Amino acid sequence: MDKKSEIYRSETRFSKIPSCVINREFLKKIFGFLYTANEEATKYAIDEIKRENFKSDEDHLNFIKLVRDSYKLAVIISGEDGELFASNDSSIFDDINLPERIEKVNFSNVFYYKVRLNVEPIYKLEILFDFAKPKIFDISVKPSDETMNLSSINVSGVNKTWVRGTYDNIIALLKNRRTKAGWLHKKNIYDIFLWFGIIPITFYQLHKFNHSILSKLSSLTLVLQVGIFIYLFLLITFLFMFFFKYGRWLYPYMELKSDISKGATKHRLIFYTIFVSIIASVLYDFLKYLLK
Repeated sequence: MDKKSEIYRSETRFSKIPSCVINREFLKKIFGFLYTANEEATKYAIDEIKRENFKSDEDHLNFIKLVRDSYKLAVIISGEDGELFASNDSSIFDDINLPERIEKVNFSNVFYYKVRLNVEPIYKLEILFDFAKPKIFDISVKPSDETMNLSSINVSGVNKTWVRGTYDNIIALLKNRRTKAGWLHKKNIYDIFLWFGIIPITFYQLHKFNHSILSKLSSLTLVLQVGIFIYLFLLITFLFMFFFKYGRWLYPYMELKSDISKGATKHRLIFYTIFVSIIASVLYDFLKYLLK
């Protein structure tokens, strides 16, 4: 006996969000776009509900109502100190009680649907903004690794046009928010600076140190002189690692701009001053050495 088979097909678009600087107004804008996209998804989802799968017209209509009421866009905001806020309205971003340091903002139409029907919707819409900053003094995190950040876009559904259109529009909205500091969080960028910048500069500085200081301390044993060079070499590379992590902390992968930005501005000014001063000093000494 022939049995008609049904094949369920869907499409998914998933990607990591590029490094961005955004504000609360932009989050409202994202919410407005996702709200409209979710309304469209609801209509497509209802069209997928077939009458023949229900015993009666009443059961069919009741399930349609349940699905319609369950497709809601939720905003879940978490703070660094464990605060949690949830709403299905963009006015949540106007709440003066929101934490000053927001760690994550999650837009999702899965939350309400899964609570009510205990399954995920066939049209899924999720965007996570992860504003967590890397720790400066955490030596367990290798600076050579890419900065861990959970910011992502996940759009899936049966209607390919809706999936592709929604995903492309989200990417377009984020395009103008990209930051130029994204390269700082890429894998092995630390190694490039270390091997082609810091180590050659360190050797040059140790060369100067040998002529200006150690040459006057000839009474020191060879073992002690070598020990001093090794110690200074390790100290400089360690300070660079700290400076590099400090830069990643100052320019996070995903940044939420707030009205309180004076502290960050001062930190960045200090960072720039130190960085430019070191580079200028090294270049001046190197050119002076070559022109001798």
